[in-house]
Amino acid sequence: MKKQLTPPQLLTLSFIFLIGTGTVLLKLPYSARPHLTWLEAFFTSASAVCVTGLTVIDVGSRLTSFGQWVLLVLIQLGGLGLMSFSVATLYLLRGVSSIAGRDAIKSTFSPHEMLEVKNLLRKVFLYTFSIEAAGAGVFF
Repeated sequence: MKKQLTPPQLLTLSFIFLIGTGTVLLKLPYSARPHLTWLEAFFTSASAVCVTGLTVIDVGSRLTSFGQWVLLVLIQLGGLGLMSFSVATLYLLRGVSSIAGRDAIKSTFSPHEMLEVKNLLRKVFLYTFSIEAAGAGVFF
């Protein structure tokens, strides 16, 4: 019998997956000079995803361009929030045929709210990227 993951379990696993992937990418030899230890890579990845801003390394001097891009993506995904991606996933699964899947979505959103989720996500991403682009323009 195949057990389906609950939304909190799915969120937790996606969080763990994102931190784990970031850790492995930061541990690659071409991500940092000198190479990061596993603990440094893990802490930096978790801190970026959680958007705490803490680090045990000097990011500017230790990370290569590739490592800095990895960190930027982790910060971006963490900043937008895994909840936004979870809501998007739930929105995409609105036509799920399993009873458990429908119950999970119904317990999270009413049918009226499901229609608004798409617009909410669109606005979150639009405003986030617009403000970031404006800030980048000012700094440039």
